[in-house]
Amino acid sequence: SSYDDVGTHGAIWAFLRYAADRHGSSDGDVWLRLVNSPVAGFDNLFDVFGSDLSQMLNSWSLSVYTDDDTPGIDAMYRQPSWNFRSAFPALPTAAQPYPLLGAVRVLPDDVAQSVSLRGGSSAFFRFSVTAGKEAVIRLTSAGWLPPAAVQATVVRTR
Repeated sequence: SSYDDVGTHGAIWAFLRYAADRHGSSDGDVWLRLVNSPVAGFDNLFDVFGSDLSQMLNSWSLSVYTDDDTPGIDAMYRQPSWNFRSAFPALPTAAQPYPLLGAVRVLPDDVAQSVSLRGGSSAFFRFSVTAGKEAVIRLTSAGWLPPAAVQATVVRTR
């Protein structure tokens, strides 16, 4: 996929909408500051949204999955401006289920899963643990510890 394709632009828009919802000031102020900034890229985002941008990106990525599907989830993992799970099936042309649903993989017991991630991307897995039992998840990169920038987040959905 190209950095200039529709999916990339949609993800950028969705992140900016999420960040604007979290910012606390008016939308007009956020968009004005983004558009009229003398800097570009991450520097622009840092100036408008603050220095904890990597945590905000992580929270946004998780909110793409948890929003409107995980009762009681913290507000940082919700997207108040949109309900994508309802919006996609309601589209007037080519209505389809929420695309992320087809991308979530089931994590079976004792079976290694492999995933390739680009910088800033995510992978979603579901698994269950029997009551009274525990789960162990091991994250590696080519058999070694993953780079420090790689994060894993576990969310209880039931």
